[in-house]
Amino acid sequence: LKIDLEYEYNEFPKLMATTVSFPCNEAFFKKTSGQYGLECEYVLSNGAYEFTNRYSWEHNKNISISRRESYHNRVNVIPAAINFIIDSSTSNNVNSILSGSVDCSNISSDNLQTAIKNNMNLAFFEDTTWGLCFNLDNSIFSNDNIRKAFIRSLNRDYIIKNLPENCDKADSIIPPDTTIAGVNYREVAGDNQINFSDFEDAKGLINSGLRQIDRENMPNVTVLCLDSSQSRLIVSSMLELWNKNLGTYFNMNPLSQDELESAIYSGNYQIALLPIRAENDGPFEFLSIFKSDNKNNPSNLKSEDYDSILDQIFENPGLNSLPYCLEAEQYLIDNGVFYPLFFEKRCFASASNVSDVIFYPYNGGIDFMATKKQKV
Repeated sequence: LKIDLEYEYNEFPKLMATTVSFPCNEAFFKKTSGQYGLECEYVLSNGAYEFTNRYSWEHNKNISISRRESYHNRVNVIPAAINFIIDSSTSNNVNSILSGSVDCSNISSDNLQTAIKNNMNLAFFEDTTWGLCFNLDNSIFSNDNIRKAFIRSLNRDYIIKNLPENCDKADSIIPPDTTIAGVNYREVAGDNQINFSDFEDAKGLINSGLRQIDRENMPNVTVLCLDSSQSRLIVSSMLELWNKNLGTYFNMNPLSQDELESAIYSGNYQIALLPIRAENDGPFEFLSIFKSDNKNNPSNLKSEDYDSILDQIFENPGLNSLPYCLEAEQYLIDNGVFYPLFFEKRCFASASNVSDVIFYPYNGGIDFMATKKQKV
């Protein structure tokens, strides 16, 4: 079985520290001199699969595991071997499945119809929020009035009128598949209040913001986005409204996924249309993306007020944290930090002759224990 997997090199040692990797032989662990879990020869297996040789793990390329014949369980382990192909790009994954070079993979929304037409097995998780993210370290967008002006000059319905079928309008920041204390977060918390268009107010806000930063006119502004048909269409609609309602011409710069991530996390941008997704389940996991000390904070928000709300969430676990979670979401919206536009259902696909692969929305979890592959 061959799997195309988005996986960071530094995530594997974290996996080896979780309960699925226990127990660990103490003598072996000490013998590795701190290298446990970093190379094939420094890994022990007590599960259904194991590394078979020193070439089973080529960093940033692939991980190959084979069924461990000495494994005892009530459930028979069906795939004899699994090969994880590590690739951060999803643009050609459907073609890889069709060609047979890959059996399972996450796929982009642009390739969804192709997957459906070819009878691929699909699993969806609505765990991603797309929105407008402002760089608060930028000299222009450090001003909250200017950020709010850009938001208030938008017509949400106009921008997202042509969403693909795997996307839904977002009335909040935290996506629908998030849970808290075993229940759906959005069902128990409700939605946030989104500020709708107010073109006249937007003009006043931007003039006020320009005076506050001692500028007479707006400088050139470029909006970053993924180089996909969906992202380009949405940003084009935004630029149309901004150019009309703010009286200034703005630009779009579509980038590859790697280029976009590099620009965001280096702080080399002004505004971007971004997907936000938490690695782990729960509203706190999602909201802490914008915490002041989070090195991957896309907005570069540094706010004691926001961090204080997050502290309240942490100190009031479970359903007791609901009012603070909603307050944190509303803070990001009201202060023009991250403006949610739509939720995306992340899609995982497997070939039509592959069955019983179980995908999990968080932690990159996939269960292959009962997976079958028929010969074509």
